[in-house]
Amino acid sequence: MLVCCFIGHTAVSQKYVHAMDSVQELLETLPEDDTSKVYALIYMAELQSSKPGGDVRKYADEALELAEALEFKPGMVKAYFALAYYFVHGGNGAKALECLYKALDMSIELQDPKLEAYSYNFLGYVNKSLREYDEALKYYNKALDYWGEKKNSEMKVLILGNIANIHLEKGDKELALKYYYQILDLAKEHNMDSRLSSVYWSLGQYYYEDKNYEKALEYLHLAQEYARKTESTWREAKVYHTLSKIYLAMNQPQEALSVAEKSLHLTSSLDLKNEMLESYQQLYLAFEKLGNYQQAYEYQEKYRVLSDSIKNQESVQAIERLKHQHEIKLVNEIHKANVLRRNALIGVLVALLIIVSLFFNRRYLLMKKNLENKRQLLNYSIRNLKEKSELVEKVNKELQIFKQNANHEVKIKKFNRVLQFNIVTDDDWENFKKAFEDVYPNFMASLRYHYPDLTTAEIRQAALVKMKLTIKETASILGITPESVKKSRHRLKKKLKLTEKESVEGVLDNLHASITMD
Repeated sequence: MLVCCFIGHTAVSQKYVHAMDSVQELLETLPEDDTSKVYALIYMAELQSSKPGGDVRKYADEALELAEALEFKPGMVKAYFALAYYFVHGGNGAKALECLYKALDMSIELQDPKLEAYSYNFLGYVNKSLREYDEALKYYNKALDYWGEKKNSEMKVLILGNIANIHLEKGDKELALKYYYQILDLAKEHNMDSRLSSVYWSLGQYYYEDKNYEKALEYLHLAQEYARKTESTWREAKVYHTLSKIYLAMNQPQEALSVAEKSLHLTSSLDLKNEMLESYQQLYLAFEKLGNYQQAYEYQEKYRVLSDSIKNQESVQAIERLKHQHEIKLVNEIHKANVLRRNALIGVLVALLIIVSLFFNRRYLLMKKNLENKRQLLNYSIRNLKEKSELVEKVNKELQIFKQNANHEVKIKKFNRVLQFNIVTDDDWENFKKAFEDVYPNFMASLRYHYPDLTTAEIRQAALVKMKLTIKETASILGITPESVKKSRHRLKKKLKLTEKESVEGVLDNLHASITMD
């Protein structure tokens, strides 16, 4: 993910040369419509960043163009990272931010929190290089939240180091020191040798500036040990340079001269101008302390020439930065406007979702209440029929007793008429049927459709079966004997053409379920 591009300078070692050759061979064999070629181009751009004048832009542009043609958005995001690196190191911070904002927006669109975290990390790096420290800290902390949650110690240490350096540059030394020790603990815990080299050097530099030379030397010797272990030539050169300053401060010019010469040798082999400048300064100061004014003058002159060259280059870069300041402000404002617009749209969508949810919830509650009312009405109808049937049954029993004791023929005829009274009237049936169909809509119509031979009495019997009424309750409601109910149900089972294992209740339940699904 181009992380190494944001750590520091690297030497163009034989390892990188071999890697470039291998990737070039791979690029020549991969087909144009393969997303693997996008990643190969991005890796080549990363390798190119390891040498002065490398073709980072060329390979990054090719990667972006291919990713766009393939509509391969993860590849587009990583190509934007490579381009951002190229632009920020070329002094065009506005273009770097533009690329990174595109990468960030695309990462959010892809719902890829890992790419989003890398975008925040790179935005922190670019803003730090532009000396926009508050913005840099904001983005670094967002990236840190993700890597901390994922327990990725490598990335966490890298970002904590950048945060610590920002606080040091801002003059908040105590806070910077707190971060350095946090990094040290993590690097020791996870055996991160390269990070140990870096943090030991940072602590040595910190204590040198604090004039605690003994502690500074302790940390710098550890930094030197890990720099050699990890073959970090650049870090070893930085350690020699700081050691030279400490030896001069301790009035040990011979030791200062020895390590300054080592520092110059390493920085010259890497062609690191700023580090070479520091070495020239330490050498002329050491020779001056030793009384070798001729050598001191020679290195002072080298320092002056290189310093003028670097200042001229920095002046050009400063002018370029000033030229791009308006563009940087404009890019930031456009991005903030886009974020506000996106957040407003999300807010509107959330509000609409809540309104729709409330509407359907209210509708559901109304339907539920309506259904409950219908159930209550049906239950009331059943209860009313039961009460009427029970009352008549009671009266019948009393009349039977009274009839046995009656002497007058006229009274016996009246009793007979009462006994012949039809308990469930047509009106009762119609009221029951209406309440029943409110709860089980289309049940009777479907029953007639599937079984057209059923009589009204059999449909009535089926409805009472559907209500899960017992034989006794059914007999009471219909005004017939339980034995008659059993016979009616047996006839109904035959009409429904059921086997011995099949039940009338099961068939009627499935019939209603199928109606509901339809």
